[in-house]
Amino acid sequence: MFVSLAVVTVFMSAVLLISAGAKSLRTRHITQQMSTLGVPQSMMAFLIGAQVAGAAGVLAGLRWGPVGIAAAIGLTLYFAGAVASTCESATARARLRRRSSPWPPSP
Repeated sequence: MFVSLAVVTVFMSAVLLISAGAKSLRTRHITQQMSTLGVPQSMMAFLIGAQVAGAAGVLAGLRWGPVGIAAAIGLTLYFAGAVASTCESATARARLRRRSSPWPPSP
């Protein structure tokens, strides 16, 4: 059972570090996507740090459980915030489209 936990943990940490690395390069694709979602550039360092800390925390959690639990809680909050931000951004874009669309006509 520990082997499967270790494999999933290492894979998740690698994905988080790759994502943090892509954000730190600030490629055009990433910056466009973040600005579309309304994420200010000043938050990028915080997001990168949260991902790196989460990756390190879950890896350290393999050795000491409470650190892994804390990192898992932090990553859950990180991704819940990402989902909430994406949903809010999509709702705002849909409202803007409805206001600017001439159809259906207003009563």
